[in-house]
Amino acid sequence: MKGFFASILIAIGFLAVLEIGARLWDSVHRDLHAVRAAAETDDREWSVFSPEVGWTLRPGYRGDVGGYRRVFDPNGHLAVDTRQIADRGARKVLFIGDSNAFGVGTPTEHSFAEATERLSPGLVAINLAVPGYTSFQGRRVLDRALEDLQPAAVVVSFNFNDKKIALAALGPDSPEMVAGVARSAGGPLRILRTCVRYSAICQMLTAGLQRAHLLSRRSETFRVDHAPTRVDPEHYRENLRAMAEAAKRHGARMVFLILRDNPLYTQPVTEGIALLDSARYDDAIAHLRFAVHADNPFSEVARIQLARAFRATGNTASADSVLASGALVTTVFGGRPIHLDSEYNAIMRDVAAETGSALVDAGPTLLAHPNDFTDYCHFNAASHERVGALIAAKLHDVLGGATGTQRGAP
Repeated sequence: MKGFFASILIAIGFLAVLEIGARLWDSVHRDLHAVRAAAETDDREWSVFSPEVGWTLRPGYRGDVGGYRRVFDPNGHLAVDTRQIADRGARKVLFIGDSNAFGVGTPTEHSFAEATERLSPGLVAINLAVPGYTSFQGRRVLDRALEDLQPAAVVVSFNFNDKKIALAALGPDSPEMVAGVARSAGGPLRILRTCVRYSAICQMLTAGLQRAHLLSRRSETFRVDHAPTRVDPEHYRENLRAMAEAAKRHGARMVFLILRDNPLYTQPVTEGIALLDSARYDDAIAHLRFAVHADNPFSEVARIQLARAFRATGNTASADSVLASGALVTTVFGGRPIHLDSEYNAIMRDVAAETGSALVDAGPTLLAHPNDFTDYCHFNAASHERVGALIAAKLHDVLGGATGTQRGAP
């Protein structure tokens, strides 16, 4: 009988071990599947971290970026530009910018850089824009590109990322931010963080310590008015001015390009601000409340303006309350904007006038076709073609119409 019961216990124990093993395997398998699925839907597979600029295009990458297939060459440039970059005799126009200049919202061949090239005989467009970039990163890219490529002209366009909330752990765009991104990009610490993130044991221990008040819980909100901006207005002005001066030293003409955010998203905010400035406080509060509850990329701007409206009516408690946001920043690309495009557009106009740079204001053209926007700031091929036509016309003017001659020729 003892042997019989021992056999039963062994069998039960064996089955229990198999069950536990099966459950562990199923859990691990589901976690790995979730990680793979996240990677497949995360555009940032196209990028690699860089100690100079934070991140850049992944050499040799082939895959989707911004909804369209892209191909990068072994040097981390768009493959459509490889031949032009190598051609020392070509008269080059550099495009320095963010995802709009890169071409998110349209296939590469229909970006406004490529449209400019098609409309400018004798010129070749080299698109050095990278999604997520600010004027801080663009300034660094341009310094090197001016030496390496000796362009005839430079088109600079930074209209969205500069005014976004910075990741608190990294702070505003700076050499320290770039170094922090590079440190977090690899090595044992990244492996350890990944293991902790997906470890069920670590998750259980963390939850238990938090319930026992031995470990603080991560705050689910932050104060919008205390959040750092990736590039604040003062540094935005400084970066644009530095790029204009660098281009001038290298004999290249500078062209600043103004774009606009999707007016269908920003209208409640801009109307609320106009009402606030007219002291129509109740109407302003109604518009700005709507913009906050819309929970879109411009809701943080609306929070700041709504707090201003509440303070104007003496309601400081509501002002403080509305400044608490749950839209936590989780990526080095930054969070939502806390400034409107009009503020940064005005700075670009000022710098263009101060430095004698050319200016292309594509705002009216974009705002005239609001349905061309594919999201909060990107637009489709039709508007890329229109913007390219504006740039081509300006380049014809600033380069004296001599688009078929070599750099420096009359």
